[in-house]
Amino acid sequence: MINITADIDIPNLDEYLKAAIDPNTYDISYLHFAEINTKAIKDCEVLLVRSTTKVNKLLLNGSNIKFVGSATAGINHIDTNYLNTNNIKWKYSPGCNSSSVTHYVLSVIAELIEQKEMNYSSKIGIIGYGNIGKKVVNYLYSLGFTVLCNDPFIKNIKLASFNEILECDLISLHVPYTENGKYPTKNLINKDTLSKLDNKILINSSRGGVVNEEDLL
Repeated sequence: MINITADIDIPNLDEYLKAAIDPNTYDISYLHFAEINTKAIKDCEVLLVRSTTKVNKLLLNGSNIKFVGSATAGINHIDTNYLNTNNIKWKYSPGCNSSSVTHYVLSVIAELIEQKEMNYSSKIGIIGYGNIGKKVVNYLYSLGFTVLCNDPFIKNIKLASFNEILECDLISLHVPYTENGKYPTKNLINKDTLSKLDNKILINSSRGGVVNEEDLL
């Protein structure tokens, strides 16, 4: 019998598990994220979480966890180095929320047009051309907008520079939250970039830390 602990707010999880695994082979406990702690998961082999749970040595030390699944598009709440070092398998869900975020951004733009804050001649800049960014761009193209895209990880001569994006009337962020690497996104929008956004509209549907909120305020 596989012992599973899962965040109670992961939608439709019981339905998906029953479709994938024989219900007679596992026992599952549903907990609020604040209840997921070292003591609660000590005897479990599988942990299923959302971004509200920090999965690291502090949580897993002394447990029997062999697999961590995260119902999220990002993994900055997971210490993947610790999991890999301790032979704990893990998976996450890149693109799982792409349609929802795309619809959200389009609804915001529709409201801005309704309020006459922008129009169909407005130039839109997209930062991040991944699962979500591509969907947003395709919809905007079909609606007749002029769209510029920037993503330093994609080698495409059609993509715009970061400074060109900042010149657009509306800028929408679709990047993961990262603190390291060649192109970290923490505080991507900061005091310097904000100084170039006079009379612009900024949409951030990425993690909060992508924008330095103190600088924004």
